[in-house]
Amino acid sequence: MIEITGADLKLETCLRIASMKEQVVLDESAKTRMRESRDFILELVGSGKRVYGVTTGFGRLSDILVPEDDREDLQRNLIRSHSSGVGEPLKTKQVRMIMLLRANSLA
Repeated sequence: MIEITGADLKLETCLRIASMKEQVVLDESAKTRMRESRDFILELVGSGKRVYGVTTGFGRLSDILVPEDDREDLQRNLIRSHSSGVGEPLKTKQVRMIMLLRANSLA
């Protein structure tokens, strides 16, 4: 079992995980930092401040304030837009590697 800390992931470890030879869990300190980050954003949003990509649109639409009732859809649609593409679906090893790298960057 490999613990992701967000600070020390090595290529060899990525390859073992991608080939499904290793299971992955988040290190407790990484979980704590992720919770703190989430709480910080929720505090900003709760205070009424503009938060890029959370209470506003993206890119050229960053000046547009997204109505509170539409913010969950904004986040869901962002994931959907980044999860779609063209061509053949990725292989399992590729998906595992991408998910690992994303989890590590969030940690």
